[in-house]
Amino acid sequence: MADREKFASKLGTLMALVGSSVGLGNIWRFPFLVGDYGSAFLLCYVLCLLLLSIPILNCEFIIGRFSRSNAYRAYKSQGKRSVWNLVGVLTLLVPIVVFSYYSVVGGWALDYLFKACTFTFTRASGMEEIGAMFSSMVEGPWIPIIWAVLFFLITAYIVVAGVQSGIEKFSKVMMPLLFFLMLAISVWALTLPGSVDGLNFLFDFSSSTFSIKMVSAAMGQAFYSVSVGAGAMITYGSYMNDDEKLLSSSMKTAFFDFLFALIASLAILPATFAFGGDPGQGAGLAFRTMPMIFSTMPAGGFVAIVFFFALVLAALTSTASLFEVNVAHLVEERKIKRIKAALIVLSICVTFGVLCSLSFGPLADFKILGLTIFDLMDQLSANVLMPLCGLCSCLYVGWQMSRKDVYAEMTNYGRLRLPRGSFRLVYVLIRYVSPVLLFTVMIANFLA
Repeated sequence: MADREKFASKLGTLMALVGSSVGLGNIWRFPFLVGDYGSAFLLCYVLCLLLLSIPILNCEFIIGRFSRSNAYRAYKSQGKRSVWNLVGVLTLLVPIVVFSYYSVVGGWALDYLFKACTFTFTRASGMEEIGAMFSSMVEGPWIPIIWAVLFFLITAYIVVAGVQSGIEKFSKVMMPLLFFLMLAISVWALTLPGSVDGLNFLFDFSSSTFSIKMVSAAMGQAFYSVSVGAGAMITYGSYMNDDEKLLSSSMKTAFFDFLFALIASLAILPATFAFGGDPGQGAGLAFRTMPMIFSTMPAGGFVAIVFFFALVLAALTSTASLFEVNVAHLVEERKIKRIKAALIVLSICVTFGVLCSLSFGPLADFKILGLTIFDLMDQLSANVLMPLCGLCSCLYVGWQMSRKDVYAEMTNYGRLRLPRGSFRLVYVLIRYVSPVLLFTVMIANFLA
């Protein structure tokens, strides 16, 4: 694979990694989870980033760069036993599951961006009409499917362009833009009368309590948001150059992921409190409460455009990495041209995506284990499959790979000097702490 593409620059690498981690999980999912569980969720999430996300990110970067191959081949290259082959297959399954239902939400964001651009929210006759927009849209059935398919196609277009010309170039332009858009919205939200109540809700850690359900949700969000356990970071790790500092990259990626989640919360929760909204509305917080706010505030129509444009950008930077996992596999393992590989993956994901979208309408009563298709894929990926893949990454690096090879990757084969004790600490986290925590929370969640 001498001609295999790599990221062209350090900035492009960082923007691609941050783009993969920063997405709907930060802007759409994180604020409503804080709204559901309270400020204790924020603290628990930070602990999950430190003890789980950063070590596992480091593992996936090591696996990817060490193998210089797609996620499936990365496990198979050194793991001769059949169990690692199964893990390789799992890394292909997870991104399909996540991408399929994730793009449905991306389609919602596109629909609401169109509504914002046509000033639908500010022209609405009242709050009831705005509140009913989301339900009528997702229950469709055709409108959400059309928007989801369009979102699928935009993602495919980015990936087909290639690693450097598509993914890296898109991320280098869009991630700084996304940051400034979200920062502008959060500054606006903090100037609203009554926004201090939202700040108190976000940072008053005495107002909420820990629970197994909340810890499980924080862990699932840490995986979902940072894109570990989905094969994406292994694939991106394989595109990283030999002089990239893997530990530094994992820490920067986790930091920017948290920063975006915090900024999104500062944009949504203070505004919600300022206008008397309920922060515990769940998934409807971004699609019901925020449009109501935009409809009643000065220049709300323009703020709505910025908000939903940012939401679409965040979704696209993440789905590109999920889509790339299986495209890279087909290109390298099956020797299929990139555009044909993209069409194959696209057809599979669109099929599952349509089923997810219909679970809000015609298939709303069709349930598996008491969950709709959309909810099942969300819960299955965030709380089972992604943590399981993360656990396998830790076990692979900590127990399958030699300590010498792990050290070589983390020090760029001796060219990089790590601070004293850094490697030992990270290696202990990878080998013992993170797997035990992951396994414990997964079992506790299952029992609960």
